[in-house]
Amino acid sequence: MKEISVTPTITLVLYTANDALGEAMEFEGAARAREYSGLIRQVKITDNAMQHPILDLFLFKSQPSVIADNDAYALTDDDLQLCLGTLSVAAADWVDGNANAIVLVDADLEFVLADFQTSLWAQLKVLDGPTFAAVDDITVTLYISPD
Repeated sequence: MKEISVTPTITLVLYTANDALGEAMEFEGAARAREYSGLIRQVKITDNAMQHPILDLFLFKSQPSVIADNDAYALTDDDLQLCLGTLSVAAADWVDGNANAIVLVDADLEFVLADFQTSLWAQLKVLDGPTFAAVDDITVTLYISPD
């Protein structure tokens, strides 16, 4: 199993419902060359500010259009065609650490990337109004079994 982590750069201002949380994240090497597919077994998200954000994680088979951090999350029709699926995180799903929190989401999502792509792409959409303490407070980790 492969573990790939990405920390999106986020802003230190109040987010509102349906904002992008960071820009699109590239998970390099998610699939092997010539296979272009795999299985996302689990997703881990860590929150160093203990904000417990309510989130949707959109997964894409190639790079989607740019939605800037803290802008309204609005998928284009073309991006919708690239979307492999979504995973949702509720406030109650988070488990607190000391001054941080973690959530694990079972995915079991098979994916096939666009031809000649080995990177999987994702972007977070926040559904509530968290405020983070540092630009690197959120990290997303995918646990993937490549084909």
